[in-house]
Amino acid sequence: MSKPLAEVLHWKPFIDLKPVLVMINGGRFEKYDKFVDMYRAETRTRGADVPVLFARGDYDSIIEYVKDEYQATLKALKHIKEALEKLKPQ
Repeated sequence: MSKPLAEVLHWKPFIDLKPVLVMINGGRFEKYDKFVDMYRAETRTRGADVPVLFARGDYDSIIEYVKDEYQATLKALKHIKEALEKLKPQ
């Protein structure tokens, strides 16, 4: 028997990167997500556009959006890792 989605999401382990991004941004909440944005494609689909693309059947654009988000997130994680390593005591 499968579990309800809310239960799965509640118990699934995850790492919230927002506090780390705020710290790397000098403790400022304003534009803390710029570290992910700077790696996104210039002409990118926004997450809010996905339902519209789905309704149109434009699955190729959705796939490109997911690929772009994946690549941007990996690059941002690398940036975060490098920034955190600089903070580590020697």
